[in-house]
Amino acid sequence: KLAEEDAGDTPALEFEWLAGVGGEDEHGDEDASDGDALWSVIDATPRSSRVLELGCGVSRLAERMCDAGFERVDAIDFSDAPIAIMRARALRRRGSPSALSDSFDEKEKASPSYAVADARELDASIYPARSYDLITDKGLLDVLLNAHDQERWHERLRVGDDNRIHRCRYDGVASRADAAKALRNVSNMLKPNGAFAVLSYEPPQGRLKFFEAPELQFRCRSGYPIEDGKGNTLFVLEKKAEDFAGKDVDAASFSEPNA
Repeated sequence: KLAEEDAGDTPALEFEWLAGVGGEDEHGDEDASDGDALWSVIDATPRSSRVLELGCGVSRLAERMCDAGFERVDAIDFSDAPIAIMRARALRRRGSPSALSDSFDEKEKASPSYAVADARELDASIYPARSYDLITDKGLLDVLLNAHDQERWHERLRVGDDNRIHRCRYDGVASRADAAKALRNVSNMLKPNGAFAVLSYEPPQGRLKFFEAPELQFRCRSGYPIEDGKGNTLFVLEKKAEDFAGKDVDAASFSEPNA
């Protein structure tokens, strides 16, 4: 749902998609002083870096990166509805009239580039290899691996009160294959020594196996993963300089992750 903000008629957001990334000023809906783990990684990144936010929804994270001085920020989501909302906000930030108003903002702001795209199936001509210094994910991998997580949970609790083994209705194999596709694309898009920052509801033992496939050429940044103080885990993976360009990640590599 769109509303009108008093200042600048910028399309407002009724809620913040996956709130809690930090980086907002004292008048915003998030507190930049809360020591947020994900924002601290972003904030320590050189402002000349090219950044991609995966599964952006209607998050203001990409906008905050631009406000913090990043000039090349892309954000994608597979759903066209949130992208339409964020593109309207981007037009207003750039000082262009949107469909919601005939007026212009008084001051032009740097704005992210938003696109409808599926992290599992990316066009290499639009998202070429070695093109990003930093890629962020706050919840996308969790969505892709939901069936896997449910399958693992079911395996631990598969005997019901009637002492009968119940069939799991979640397809963990397909879930892991989707994650493999997305991670392959992330690895391909990262520059050597580029970083992939992932905020997940899963503790390290539930996700590290997915990042350790040799073909991805990821290494955990020193000091990570860490808890963010809000019940989530932040992983920062760096792309090794040695690049297995063009080599597919086999979904079988993810077939037996640690529960």
